[in-house]
Amino acid sequence: MVVVGSAQDSSSPFGKKLAANDKKTRDKAVKALGRWISNKKDFTHIELMKLWKGLFYCVWMSDKPIIQQQLSETLSSLILRVPRESVMAFIATFWETICGEWHGIDRLRLDKFYFLLRRFLSYSFRMLKENAWDLETIEEFTTVMINGPLNASSKQVPDGIRFHLIEIYLEELEKVVTIAESGDVPTAHILQPMFHLLGQTINGKVFKKVAEEVFEEILKKTGNLRETAA
Repeated sequence: MVVVGSAQDSSSPFGKKLAANDKKTRDKAVKALGRWISNKKDFTHIELMKLWKGLFYCVWMSDKPIIQQQLSETLSSLILRVPRESVMAFIATFWETICGEWHGIDRLRLDKFYFLLRRFLSYSFRMLKENAWDLETIEEFTTVMINGPLNASSKQVPDGIRFHLIEIYLEELEKVVTIAESGDVPTAHILQPMFHLLGQTINGKVFKKVAEEVFEEILKKTGNLRETAA
């Protein structure tokens, strides 16, 4: 079981306040955090890990679905406020924190963390869009995902996270890509983590899920488009 008190070790300017029992204190800390992140020029790995430790417990302490969803939206949107030179480290330490804490999340709290993963992935794609789908930026992002939560063999990645990301990866990407720009988006590059899983995993369940949830869906959509065009 996760001991919430351990969040007090988060010695960033917001650690204790983000994990406070009082909602108003947490809300003020999250609001101030947005301003702080926007103006900070660089982060160390330790700083980011301590920051995400505090944010993890901020989500842990939140109750009521609407409040949880609003918080997940706010925290995920920080991706768009982090300076470009630090955004990949910000994303990587989020996944490092989530993977490290996942097994301590009790069943009653899982849904709100699954929602957080979904929003965080969505804002990651939005970040790529804001960078005009730049190939270098996409490669940096997919490298983070391949080395992190979508690694084919790492025992540090809980199956619950890996499976959930496979389920939502294509869906969340499609929500961000508009019809008008779809032809200009380097989808194959963005899907590299899925190609990696398909080619490298020795887990039959992972292979089957990637094939069904991603590549079979793409084939279905492509077939439907051809039929419509015909």
